Amino acid sequence: MKHKLYRHIKSGNIYRLIGAGNMEADMAAVAIYTDHPNNERVWVRPHLEFFDGRFQCIGDWDDGVFDPLDDIEAFHTKFDLDAQHPMGALDPEVADFRRKFLHEEIEEWDWAQKAAFQETTRPVLDRDQAEYTHQLEKALDGLVDLAYVLFGTVYLHGFKDVFAEAWRRVHDANMQKVRAELDGSDSKRGSSLDVVKPAGWEPPVLTDLVEYNDIHHSHLDRA
Repeated sequence: MKHKLYRHIKSGNIYRLIGAGNMEADMAAVAIYTDHPNNERVWVRPHLEFFDGRFQCIGDWDDGVFDPLDDIEAFHTKFDLDAQHPMGALDPEVADFRRKFLHEEIEEWDWAQKAAFQETTRPVLDRDQAEYTHQLEKALDGLVDLAYVLFGTVYLHGFKDVFAEAWRRVHDANMQKVRAELDGSDSKRGSSLDVVKPAGWEPPVLTDLVEYNDIHHSHLDRA
């Protein structure tokens, strides 16, 4: 995972920005950062104050942990595809493009997956191992492309810094679900492959993660 390194202009100390958050009392946006490289202390400062010029970005630091959103940020930066800042809704044209893009990648995966499965249904002597492998490769490529477009959409919304925490909360909530009945009678999708919400299930709360937004600061207003 890559983090931005910042030098405090006055002290010269170097810090690693590790995330964003909100104050419990008033939900004010804050920057969370730590001493670099020893992680001796974790600091919290108002978001606007951290980025008002008293800290200078001096580069990236990679802790070796894979984070696809770092690659996504590099890709979008290279091609001048700006994320919402602060986070916000996408322009309808952008949103429509992303929706069609996601659908295109789903179809590519679906076609390759079906072609691979079709090879397994042929008589044993007619099965083509090379073709099966080729279609599995295309299925994997389609899924990676799908994830690339999906994470790109996360990035464009401005959700990069809060996505990991949102994922954790959604995952924790999903782990409280139960497997659907064998006949799928309790599944809104009518499938025993489904996982459903039991009585008393509580959905994840993500409101605090999207508080750092401004309805008056949108692509439409800046156009």
